[in-house]
Amino acid sequence: MAKILSSVILLISFLFSQDLTTVTLQLAHKYQFQSAGYIIAKEKGFYRYRGLDVDLKEYDSNVNAEEEVLQGSAQFGVGGDTVIQQRIAEQKPFLLLFALCQKKSDALQKINNNSKEFINTNSTKKNIYDDILFTTEDFFNNNTRTVDAFYEATVLGWNYAFKHIDETVEIIYKNYNTQNLTKKNLKYEAKELKKLAFVQQTKLGSINPQKIENFAKSLKLQNLSEEQTPDYSSYIYEQHKKDKIRFYPDEKRYIETHSVVYVGVLENYYPFDTIDSQGKHVGLFHDILSIISKYTKLNMEFKYFKNISALTKALEKKDVDIIGVIPKISGADISYTPSFSKVHEYLFVNDKNRKKELKNIGILGYNLEKINNKKNLIKSLYHTVDIKIYKDIKHAIKELQDKNLDALYAPEYLMLNEIEKKHLENIDFTYPKQSLPEEYLFAGTLSTNDVLKKIITKAINSITLEESYELQTKWTPRPIVKKKNNWTLIIQIVVLIMIIAIMIIYKQVSMAKANKKLKLQEKKLLKTQQILLEQVQKDPLTKLYNRRYFADVSKDILSIAKREKSAICVIMADIDDFKVVNDTYGHLAGDKVLKEISRRLRSISRESDIIARYGGEEFIILIPNTELDGAQQFAEKIRATIAYPPFKIDDKLSIRVTISIGLTHMHIEEDTTIENIFIRADKALYEAKNSGKNRVFVML
Repeated sequence: MAKILSSVILLISFLFSQDLTTVTLQLAHKYQFQSAGYIIAKEKGFYRYRGLDVDLKEYDSNVNAEEEVLQGSAQFGVGGDTVIQQRIAEQKPFLLLFALCQKKSDALQKINNNSKEFINTNSTKKNIYDDILFTTEDFFNNNTRTVDAFYEATVLGWNYAFKHIDETVEIIYKNYNTQNLTKKNLKYEAKELKKLAFVQQTKLGSINPQKIENFAKSLKLQNLSEEQTPDYSSYIYEQHKKDKIRFYPDEKRYIETHSVVYVGVLENYYPFDTIDSQGKHVGLFHDILSIISKYTKLNMEFKYFKNISALTKALEKKDVDIIGVIPKISGADISYTPSFSKVHEYLFVNDKNRKKELKNIGILGYNLEKINNKKNLIKSLYHTVDIKIYKDIKHAIKELQDKNLDALYAPEYLMLNEIEKKHLENIDFTYPKQSLPEEYLFAGTLSTNDVLKKIITKAINSITLEESYELQTKWTPRPIVKKKNNWTLIIQIVVLIMIIAIMIIYKQVSMAKANKKLKLQEKKLLKTQQILLEQVQKDPLTKLYNRRYFADVSKDILSIAKREKSAICVIMADIDDFKVVNDTYGHLAGDKVLKEISRRLRSISRESDIIARYGGEEFIILIPNTELDGAQQFAEKIRATIAYPPFKIDDKLSIRVTISIGLTHMHIEEDTTIENIFIRADKALYEAKNSGKNRVFVML
C-alpha cells in the first residue's frame, strides 16, 4: 500500500508541480474570431496543461510580428504570406508551424475598430496560405518540447473553436471584445473563416511543401527571389518532426570528427552523479548522457572529480569537453545547456524538536557567496536564530540527532539519501515560513565550443516526456515514510484518485456519446448529400441521367476525344407511337414502359456509355471510343432488345413497343461543339421515323 501511495504522490506531483514556461504570441489581428484558436487554448487551459503560460499580444499596427519573433520579443507570431516570402527570398530562419487559412479570400472581413477591411484583394495570391503561425528554427532547436507543446495545444484550440462556435463567440464577446463587436459579426467571421480553414478535406493547419515551392517559383518570375532549389520541406514544422534531431552541417562534422567526447562528473553527487559500490558511474546525469549518446552517436568517456572547482578547472584546461551537473558559476567561461533538474532545499528537523521554536539552524553548503545569501534569508525569516555552517553532511546530521541543532537547511536529495541509507526514523522535513530559492543544475561546455553545446542542447530537447518521467521516477529520492500510517493523508489521496477516475470515466462516456451522435449525423448528412446529388443529376422516373447533366458530361468527353483523336458516336432514340400507349392503357402503364426501356438500355450498355432521358419518350446515348460500324451494331441490338420480348404491364396485359434510332458520329475537324453532333443525331432520328419506324438510320 505504501509503495502504491508513494507512486501516486510522485505521479501527481510530477504532473501538477511543473513550472510553467512563459512564451509570447504576437497575433496578426485584433481580438476577433481570427484569433479564436489561441484564445480558446488559453481560456480552456490547453496551454497550461502542457506546461505553458502564453501571453497573447493583440495586433498593433506599429508592431511587426516577424521582427518581434526574430528579435526574441515574442517566441511565436502569426503572419500572412510575407512570412513565407521572407523565408524564401531573404532566408530569414522562420519555421512554419500552422496555416489556418488554406487560401486567401476577398469575402472574409476583418473587423478592426468597428471598420470593415478585407484580407487581400490581389487574386494572384489567393492560392497561398494566410494566418500562418511561425517561430524560428533556433527557438525550435533549443526549445523543441516547448514548440511541440505549443503546437499541440494550438491545434486543439482551433478544433475546439470551430466545433463550438457559439461558445467561442461568447468567450470572445465577454472577455476579449476590445472592438465592441456584435455576436453577429463574430459568427459571420467564424463561418467565413471555417470555409478557408477546411478546403478540399485538408488537415486543419497543414502546409504542403509543393505549394511553398510553387510560391517560390512565382516570386522568381516576379524577380522577388533569386534562383534557388532548397528543400522546402525543411521550412515546415511537421517535416522537422519526422526526424528525431536535425543537425546542421557544422554539427554533423563535429560528430563525425570527434571519436570520443570526454565528460567530467562529480564522483559523489547523488542522485545526479556517484560511483556505486561496484565502481560504476551511475545517477540521473549518467542516464541522461546515455540517451544523448544514443541520439547523437557521440561516444562518451567519463573523468571523475571530487568537487565543482576541480571540475571547472578541468574544463578550462580542455581536459574534458563537457561537465555536469552543476549550478551556474559566476565568472567562469562556461556555456550552459538547458537545465537538467533543480535542487529543492528544505529545513530538516528532529521529530522531538518539531514543536519547539527554532533557535539554532545549520546550513549545509560549500559556496561562500551562496551560504551568505542563505544566512541573510533565514535571518529575515527567523530573527533571533543562531546559524552554523557545515560542509560535512554526516556531521550535520549527527548534530541534528543529538539536538545540538533545531533544524538543518540542506538539499532534499542529499538528506533523503542519508536518511534512507542509515534508516533514520526520527528526522522529518518542514517548510520555512516562505518558499526559499531553488537551485537549478546544468551541464556546460566552454563558451568557445558552441557547436558541441548546440548538439547537446538539441539532444536534451529531444528527450521525450516518457523518458523524462522514467528518469525522474528512478532517481527522485523516496519520501520519508513513518511506521505509523497517516490515515488522513491516505484518505485524502484515495478520494483524490476516485475524483480523478470519475472525471476520466465521465469524460470518456460523454465523448463516446458525442462521437456516436456525430457519426449518426455524418451518416444522415452523407445520405442526404447522395439524395441531393441524384436529384440534380438523374431523372426521377427512369433513374437515367437527365438532359442537363448529360450535356455537361458530353462536353468534357468531346474535349478529351479531340485531344486524344478518339471516336465518339451518338444515338438519339424515340419510342414509336408512345402517345397511343398512354391514351390506350393509361399513364401508369406508360411509366412502366419507360422504366423497363431504361432497364434494358442499361443492361446492354458498357459502363463508359452515357445514357440519358432526353425528353418525354426520347433517349440519348453517347458512345465514346467507338467507331461508326461498332455503334451501328450496338444500335441494332438496342432496337431488337426493345422490340422483344413484349412489355409486361400486369398479369393479364403485355404491350409490344418498338423504337426508332438515329445514329451519327463525331467529325473531328468540323464538330467544334457537342451540340453539332446532337443536331445531326436528331436529324437521323427524324429520317428513321419517316422511313417506317422501328429501324436505325445512320447519318454520316
